[in-house]
Formats: sequence, structure tokens, C-alpha cells
Amino acid sequence: ALFKVFELLINNHPSTAVEDEEEGNPSGNVGSSSSSSTDHQSKRRVYGFDAEWAEDHRGAALLQIASTATVVLVDVPALSMTHEGADALRQTVGRLFSCPTSVLVGFHCNQDVQKLRSSPCAQERHWFASGAPSVVDVKTIVSHREPKLRTL
Repeated sequence: ALFKVFELLINNHPSTAVEDEEEGNPSGNVGSSSSSSTDHQSKRRVYGFDAEWAEDHRGAALLQIASTATVVLVDVPALSMTHEGADALRQTVGRLFSCPTSVLVGFHCNQDVQKLRSSPCAQERHWFASGAPSVVDVKTIVSHREPKLRTL
């Protein structure tokens, strides 16, 4: 079922041109690296995301991912407890977060990425990739351009 939902999310989403920030300005990238290929820039798809968690539990409880046409809510603990669920998360969420043609936008999302990465997993190899080069933190960009908003 998760595969069908992600197919809807990805296939019902128009491509959006995304330009990288000018050299010297923070881009808000949360991951370990970013793709700068001009070929990818005109074909990137932008998604919004947010993770929720309880302070007394390890990892994310809920992941929300949205395109302009579809919203997906993912019960992370329920899926990551089984080998099949962890495989499904790796092939959908994990692939989306590491895809060079996708941009995942969040607000103050460093901790969201950390919580996703630290979520328990039934398999030795975690479903969330070690880097998240496709993640952009809007707060970083906003606070750079509007210093008075840094306290958000």
C-alpha cells in the first residue's frame, strides 16, 4: 500500500525548476552534500515535509510529506518494526530523501532529519540514508534574508 501511495505522490506532481542560492549565500541544505548539476536543476521536484515525535521516545512517530497534489502521512514506528516495513520505507521515503532530482523542504528541520535517522529499525541497515542532500531548511534561508526573523 505504501508503494501505491508514494506512486501517487511522485507521479501526480509537476516538475518545478529550483535554482541554487548564489555562491557564498547559505542554501539551507541539511544533508552532507548537494547536487549542483545544471541537468538536475530544471527537473527537480519539490516536496514539503515535517516529522513529529514524543520527547520520551527515540525516533520519529509520524512523517508528513506533501506535493502540490498529494499528502502522505507515514506511521514510522509501525512500518520500521518489521523487515517488510523497513524495506518499504527504504524504497520510498529513503529513496525520496536521497534522490538528487527531489528537494524536500522543511522549516527548522535539522531535528526532523535526526529523528528520522534515529528511528528504531528492524533491520541492521537503516532505511533512512546516512546523508540527506535533498533537504533544504527554509528557516536558514529566511533568517539569512530577513535577520529580524532569526528567532523563529
